Amino acid sequence: MRAIVRVLASGSSANACFVQVGDTRLLVDAGLPIKRLTAALAALDCTPRALDGVLLTHEHSDHIKGLADLRAAAPDVPIHASVGTTAGITRLFGPIVDAPPIVHGEAIQIGMAHVLAFRVEHDAREPVGYRIGAGAFAVGIATDLGDDTPVVRRALADCSALVLEANHDEDLLARGPYPGFLKRRVASRHGHLSNRQAATLIAAVAGPRLEHVVLCHLSEANNSPERAEAAVRLALLRRHAGVRVVAAERHKPGTLMLFDVPAGIPPTIELEPGAGMRQARLF
Repeated sequence: MRAIVRVLASGSSANACFVQVGDTRLLVDAGLPIKRLTAALAALDCTPRALDGVLLTHEHSDHIKGLADLRAAAPDVPIHASVGTTAGITRLFGPIVDAPPIVHGEAIQIGMAHVLAFRVEHDAREPVGYRIGAGAFAVGIATDLGDDTPVVRRALADCSALVLEANHDEDLLARGPYPGFLKRRVASRHGHLSNRQAATLIAAVAGPRLEHVVLCHLSEANNSPERAEAAVRLALLRRHAGVRVVAAERHKPGTLMLFDVPAGIPPTIELEPGAGMRQARLF
C-alpha cells in the first residue's frame, strides 16, 4: 500500500493539504477557492466528489473560506470538525458540517486511514491538529499550533512526515511592520510558532521513520523560506540529517511526498498520560 501527502496551499490567505492512504483520499482544511482546489486535486487524479472526507482544523477564514463551494461541488463528502469549530462554521455557512464531532484524543477510521485529532493552543474555538496514517506510516499536520505542548509532542512522535507551521523569525517579527498588539498575538502561546520553536519541536519528535518535513504558514512580512528551512535543518543535523526539509508553497501545490506503508496496526497514543485512551469511534 502507498501513501501520498501534498500541501496544496499554505499561508495567511489559503491552507489545504491532501493525504491519500491506499485508496482513501482526505483533504485537511478547505481554504482554497473551488477552481484552485479542483485543479490541484486533478493533478493528483482526484476530484472533490472523490474525496472520502474533509478534516477541518479550525474556523479561521484561511482554512475554511472554500468550504461552502466545496460542499456544493461535493454534497456527499463527509465534513469533520470539532464541536467548537463546527459552531464557528455554522455561524458563517449554516449547518454544512455533517459528520459526528471530532474529539481530542479519539481515534476514528475513515476508509483505510486511521485519524487521531489532538488539541492545539491556537486562538480559535476548539482547534485541533491531525495524525493520519495506517500501519507504521503516519503524517502529522498542525499548521496553526500556538504552542509546543506535551500533547502535541505525543501526537507527532515518530511520524513519517510532518506538516507543521514555522510562522515567523523572532527578530524579524520584533523589527517588522506589524503593530504592537499583533506582534504580541503572533508571539503568544495562542498565536503561531517561530522558526526556533518549530525547530525545537521537530527535533524532539523526529524518529527513525521521519522522511519529510514541510514548513507551513510562513509569514510574508516576518519570515522567509530560507530562514525557516535553515533553522529546522540545523536542529536535525546531528541525528536526522537525511530528512528532507522544505517550506510549503504559498500559492501553488508543493512537494509531492510518496511513501510505502508498512503493514501493521497503528500505535495507540495516549495524549493525556494517566487518563487512559478513549474508545475509538468509527464513522
